[in-house]
Amino acid sequence: MKKLIFTLAIATASFAANAQTAQGNWLIGGGAGFSSGKFSGGSSVSTFFLAPNAGYFVADDIAVGAELSFASQTGGFSSFAAAPFVRYYFLPLGDAAKLLAHGSFGFGSTKDGEGEESVSATNWKLAAGPAFFLNQNVALETLVYYSSNKVKDVPSYNTFGLSVGFQIHLGGGTSKKK
Repeated sequence: MKKLIFTLAIATASFAANAQTAQGNWLIGGGAGFSSGKFSGGSSVSTFFLAPNAGYFVADDIAVGAELSFASQTGGFSSFAAAPFVRYYFLPLGDAAKLLAHGSFGFGSTKDGEGEESVSATNWKLAAGPAFFLNQNVALETLVYYSSNKVKDVPSYNTFGLSVGFQIHLGGGTSKKK
């Protein structure tokens, strides 16, 4: 009996990992993270951010969507950005996990803590890491990323960082995988 229950649990976990990233599903969630980086001029900056997102699986394992990013940096700076993204879940890591790659390019604004006017900015991010499917609808993600932010008339700010978040997978996608 124990073997039957174990076999059913493995089969369910395997189905859940594939069904979550099927074409037609929705992705809603986000992450929070910390990074430390340097301006191309040399000074160091630490950043904490919160980034909710939503996306749609246009094909099995490929999601497109949008994310917002709210960040606070040392020195009293804060920023806001909106960015379209693409995600690709490409390597199964056991029965209930997949490796993913994430890329985004966004536009936003940065403001210092002294009441100065907001200045427009652009940023891009490349990230990769595992998504652990906790059940049929929820995944825990741990991503390592590299990002670059460019504010008008200021040297670019490049960072390596770590992000941890949850994604909720909704819908009855129609995977063509067998």
